[in-house]
Amino acid sequence: PGHRAQNLAVIDEAVKKATRINKEKSKGQLSLFVSSQKKEEKDQLPSIEEAPRSTRLNWEKELLGIYLSGHPLDGYRKRVSCYSTHSVENLKKIENGKSVRVAGVINAVTLKKDRKGKPMAFITVEDLNSDIEVVVFSKVYERCLSSIKEGALIGIEGKVDKTTDPPKLVAQNIYSFSKIKSMPGSFHIQLDPENWRKDKLEKIKGILEKGKGGNSVYLHFKGSNGESIVVKSKSLKVDFSEQLIRQIEELIGDGKCWLGER
Repeated sequence: PGHRAQNLAVIDEAVKKATRINKEKSKGQLSLFVSSQKKEEKDQLPSIEEAPRSTRLNWEKELLGIYLSGHPLDGYRKRVSCYSTHSVENLKKIENGKSVRVAGVINAVTLKKDRKGKPMAFITVEDLNSDIEVVVFSKVYERCLSSIKEGALIGIEGKVDKTTDPPKLVAQNIYSFSKIKSMPGSFHIQLDPENWRKDKLEKIKGILEKGKGGNSVYLHFKGSNGESIVVKSKSLKVDFSEQLIRQIEELIGDGKCWLGER
């Protein structure tokens, strides 16, 4: 059957052939050999590469309304988890006006004009489990325009608006995923008592040294009583990446890293 990119590529050619055959039929010029020729041509697909995964997922969303074979965020689960203060689903449970960070894919963009005639947007953003409408007023829209397009993977800083049902998110900043990786901020690591061993701390330090970047590093030494002592590294700064998070969490456990404020 071929892959989707091949099948899509032959649609135009198939339409042309069907049109030609219909014309030949009407003129009485259709050969007895056409049916066997058609069968032979049917099995021939152009030798082209399969479409990128992101494109295939966009096709699924457009045709079916859902992502079927995967999700655009599948390869960024660690980054989404560490960047986000809340999942989209949990935004329904927090108080009005609270500042939050969420990450997701833009599924729809609707452009509007505000009362002063300036451009603004309403965008639908979906994380791995749910979606929410995000209001992007003119100042934020103009500043973050390059990141606002359907299919884009973004991080959003904003405030929850529960004056509507369902709640909305009012954007204050929007970042592409590439900017989240190196944006000035802070990288936090929670160390439970079992991870205080010298050999493990040295391994963590080695990983951090290889991931040099612009984010300050904070170590949260969590005691058995639940309280934490927070230590900021004077020498280490890192880039925020899937590999860095994965390597550290393989040592100390899942959910022990997150990205904080500047």
